Amino acid sequence: MSASAKIVWDTDLKLFSPLMLGRWTWAMVVTLGVMLLIMGAALVPNEGWRALAGIAPMFAAVTGGLWLLGLIIMAVVFRGRYAVRYTVSSAGIRLETMSAAAKTSNRLAIVVGALARKPGVAGAGLIAASQETQEVKWGGRFHAAYNPDTRMIEIKGPWRTLLLVQCTPENYAEVAARVEAELKRHRTAARIPAKSPLPGYLLRTVVTVIACVPMFALADEYRLDIFMPIFILCFALATVWLLPVLAWAVLGGMALFAIEFIVAMLEERTSLFDPGETYLRYTVLSGDDWAMLAVVGAGMAWLGWLCVSALRGRVGSALAADQGDMEGGGS
Repeated sequence: MSASAKIVWDTDLKLFSPLMLGRWTWAMVVTLGVMLLIMGAALVPNEGWRALAGIAPMFAAVTGGLWLLGLIIMAVVFRGRYAVRYTVSSAGIRLETMSAAAKTSNRLAIVVGALARKPGVAGAGLIAASQETQEVKWGGRFHAAYNPDTRMIEIKGPWRTLLLVQCTPENYAEVAARVEAELKRHRTAARIPAKSPLPGYLLRTVVTVIACVPMFALADEYRLDIFMPIFILCFALATVWLLPVLAWAVLGGMALFAIEFIVAMLEERTSLFDPGETYLRYTVLSGDDWAMLAVVGAGMAWLGWLCVSALRGRVGSALAADQGDMEGGGS
């Protein structure tokens, strides 16, 4: 077989293998962590750590239920296997979902989410549908880890696994040799940055949460709608981890939150000491109130910097960076 010939094969990913179960469990752990992070930012400033400790078991139980539901779906709907097709060529490695059950489930989630007005369900379906075909190109930034025992090749980017290549007993040696040769020919691994971007993503996550916490305290103090701080926090985290374009939602959310606060401060109230007199709410703000506003302003300023930097490409989002690692800009 020539070096430029394609290697194509169909196989099944075993959903109950230790690797796949580990990835599913880790996904649920991350889900629990994100939920607790968001609720912690909302509750701790006003109600203390006890409030978070009180709801943590409930969130853990819900996440455990989702983990178990996922296993049931794997067993009943997919029967423990996920049919895929791999193509290894001079361009890269391509994975295509062949499972009819998976494709149907993804489209059903989109329809049900749209009809039920559940953006989370529809979004999950859209993300899953977008992953039905995945491809890494030799012009990207990744290396390969080979496991002859499981006949698995892991394509790893700067900080995580980008693609799993499940070979058959008959073609593992051929595929591994081809992947190794293409990586060497295109110098793909040499383009991996020396430092992992993960610490940067984690640092921006921590600072983002810290920047949003004062908004929850402000909303509680002045009886503002708590939905907007939650909205801002969720989309700010999504800007860090998913796509830069989501920064527009953060900027819009902060503008609406600021307008809501200004309207509240311009509210005319009747004096308790002189019923005949009225005053605007902002005129009685104390030094502590102004200090809180300064902290909120500092947090919003940092979020604004993050959003503008993301939109201008100076700060990358994890998922968008992964796409660059997979596709690169040339060989």
